[in-house]
Amino acid sequence: MRFNLSSPAASRRPLSIAAAALLTTLAAAPLVRSARAQAPAQAPASARPRRPLTQDTYDSWRQLQGPTLSPDGRWVAYTLTPVVGDGEMVVRSTAAGGAEHRAPRGFTGRPQTRPAVDSVFTAPAPVWSADSRHVLYLAYPPRAEAERAMRERRRGAEPQQPRSSLAILSAADGRAETIPRVRSFRVPRDAGNWVAYLMEPDSAAVPAARRDSAAPAGAAAATTPGGAARPVTADTGARPRRREYGSTLVVRDLATGAETRIADVLAYTVTDSGAWLGYTVSSRDEARDGAYVRSMRPSTSSGQAGREYALLAGHGNYKQLTFDRAGAQVAFVSDRDESGAPKPRYALYLASLRAARGGSAPAQARRLVAPDAAAAESLVVADRGRFAFTRDGSAIVFGLAPLTPDSIPADSLADKAVFDLWHYQEARLQPQQRLEANRDRGRAFTAVYQIARGRMLRVGSDTLSQVTVSDDGRFALA
Repeated sequence: MRFNLSSPAASRRPLSIAAAALLTTLAAAPLVRSARAQAPAQAPASARPRRPLTQDTYDSWRQLQGPTLSPDGRWVAYTLTPVVGDGEMVVRSTAAGGAEHRAPRGFTGRPQTRPAVDSVFTAPAPVWSADSRHVLYLAYPPRAEAERAMRERRRGAEPQQPRSSLAILSAADGRAETIPRVRSFRVPRDAGNWVAYLMEPDSAAVPAARRDSAAPAGAAAATTPGGAARPVTADTGARPRRREYGSTLVVRDLATGAETRIADVLAYTVTDSGAWLGYTVSSRDEARDGAYVRSMRPSTSSGQAGREYALLAGHGNYKQLTFDRAGAQVAFVSDRDESGAPKPRYALYLASLRAARGGSAPAQARRLVAPDAAAAESLVVADRGRFAFTRDGSAIVFGLAPLTPDSIPADSLADKAVFDLWHYQEARLQPQQRLEANRDRGRAFTAVYQIARGRMLRVGSDTLSQVTVSDDGRFALA
């Protein structure tokens, strides 16, 4: 490569980075040769050539994620994860010169491989037990196992998908117990020395679930595993709704290791006080479907720990189960009233747990919002999206979704004609709309139900997508 430094054009045009580096190297070459001639036979380590920075070097750089302080302030736990690679869980004492425990956490540094994603994968922060004796976190398979499964999937094989595990680490001695095939876990925040975790579904039961969901909608009748017949509507051209079945929920005492297993749980939640465990059941035995709560208080003369109460049961889907902050009320949505319809709509339910504090069973859930409450506005109660009590428990914030259009007939040409339709006033281009299609289908408008007044108010709309409701449920900012 030759450079003409005397030309007028070269004097006016700035040098590129590569050219400047080359000129610097050439100018320093005589000095380097002179220094080498005067240097001793073996140069010190500081003068040896350093390893160049590559992408592998960047991938090995580690950062601290999810620092969590124990309730008593004596321990801090965090994940030390590389940009790409396997991370480790670190539990350190806050005292000067205190103990430190480390345990592998698996493939936490995952590269971003999907477009239109705001950030790369971030491992959830660890969670401390209320007594600060244990820290719990999800551990993942190592990077080599995850990449091997990806290669097998690309070849068309059906590899055994790597699953996460629940790790329970003792702060006293650093011993970690790992429970494989755990999907999620919950720990009471303020009290209680137990954890509830949901297992991955049994691999042998998944094909059976797919066969059940693919049953024709126009069959004359269907029977449950117990032999009871359930009504099935005539074929209207609608595709059969895929039914999702639950898996095993395990309640584990952290001190003794004793476990209680609950079958067919789809979703679950716990109160901050640790007094109640709530869960929804989706079972092949349709009589078991429902929303339940389980008392987790110590056994007394007026009540028994571990007793299960059914808030509402019967064939249908039960979702969005949530407690208020005081643990005195529980709300959820269900399509039980229209479970036999081709397109069952959801209703909003509420149950009070105050009666159970005296030893009696909680009252059955009562319906607050019927499926056709917003039919005049072509809206239905949403089974997804935001769902919570206000801070004082006087109102419920939930979603109203637009009514889906009628199903496409089987002889329609809609699936055979593929085209993109875009209007110049649309803010998003077609590729972005395609990536965000699932999110758009699940959109819901914010609504508030004031419990004392028995009134429902719709606040959000397609132009008011962000809504903040006050703690007492009386005002909203949109």
